[in-house]
Amino acid sequence: MILMLAHVHRAADSYQDKTQIYAEITPSFVTDIAANEVFVFGSNLLGIHGGGAALSAKKMMPRDTYIRPIGLTVHPENSGDNWRGVYAIPTKKSPSEPFDTYLDIWPSVSNLISMSERFPHIKFLLTAVGCCRAGFTSEDVAPMFIGTLPCPNITVPEEWAGIMQSWLHDTQFTSRLIGKVTSWVNKG
Repeated sequence: MILMLAHVHRAADSYQDKTQIYAEITPSFVTDIAANEVFVFGSNLLGIHGGGAALSAKKMMPRDTYIRPIGLTVHPENSGDNWRGVYAIPTKKSPSEPFDTYLDIWPSVSNLISMSERFPHIKFLLTAVGCCRAGFTSEDVAPMFIGTLPCPNITVPEEWAGIMQSWLHDTQFTSRLIGKVTSWVNKG
């Protein structure tokens, strides 16, 4: 949780004097991944990618490719530094059972931020993770991804940009963040 707070405060510091968030917006419908792109989607721990963005990710890879339920799956036809893939952020235990708290998502968010810093030439196309089949709301999940904003190679869903902007420009940011983290712990 301390690492999450550090990422979020880094984002707040980066955008403190700005009136707009200038993060690139993820296209609303991604059907393919180009060289040096990674499609980021919500998954389940069983790796059953049967609907939503998870199914889209599955279709972006060759037919027999095993897509990991957590983290990066690299496209098998990559070469050298010119690669592409999909990145799973688990939001559910199984296709029918969401996580107990929002904080179960956080380790994968932190890993995504670290990966984007290690591979600045790769564009990570972030979808509205957890906001479709897992049943979470954008208002609850988007603040968890504020730490991605200082990463110029992570795009954000359009519906999250306004939510993130309102969080970063809130004069009660710290107390609001502590309240949100408490609600994540309680999934409330």
